[in-house]
Amino acid sequence: MIDDVKVYIDGEEAELSSIDPVRGFLMLEMLPSPSANVTADYSWHPIGDGEIETTIEAEGYEIESATGIIFTQHERVERVKLSRGSEYSISEPVIAVQHVKVYDSHGKLLGDDAGYEIVTPMTGLLRLRDHAAGTPTPPWYLTSPLEVGASYIAGYATTPAQVKQATILIATYWILLRLERQLDFGREYGGTVATAFTSRELSERIRILRGEIEGLKAGLPKRVVRPCYPPLRS
Repeated sequence: MIDDVKVYIDGEEAELSSIDPVRGFLMLEMLPSPSANVTADYSWHPIGDGEIETTIEAEGYEIESATGIIFTQHERVERVKLSRGSEYSISEPVIAVQHVKVYDSHGKLLGDDAGYEIVTPMTGLLRLRDHAAGTPTPPWYLTSPLEVGASYIAGYATTPAQVKQATILIATYWILLRLERQLDFGREYGGTVATAFTSRELSERIRILRGEIEGLKAGLPKRVVRPCYPPLRS
């Protein structure tokens, strides 16, 4: 971050216009004279901000694998068999429904933009307004199921705090593992390594962190798998 770097020209603080943290380039608002004494005051760490952000994003997949839930917003299309009544559940928490289509038992489209209401967003429970399954229909007045197709935005409008915490802890774990390897590599090849803790202390912290992660993952919400019915007609 540009606020984390201070540049001085002959002892006076200078204005920075931009920085390139990867290559270590600093751009000043005004070019100093060739004879000026230019110094910089900054903090350095072996893992870049961009790599940390990428790691946090990637470790979201470990959370999804452990819970069976995609917490980020995403589009989903599915068809559900409705045997009786007008309420049915789609497979994921629903943020918004784009459209609902209703078909009879022979695959005939009954409603291209059927009316609906979201009963319980977190469980994906919806209710049809103008259609109901199991209603006797002429000419034989037999009850028949319906098939409902829904296109919707699934996921969580706000990621649960415990999911955010677990993601950050997992990312921290992998970053510390990389730092541990860098420390070992530096010592093995005779490099100079300055740390605030020993390699043994770091390994112990990593071990404890992994235990905290597994405990936190065990308490995360899990996806409830509902029966999946095949389409009434392909």
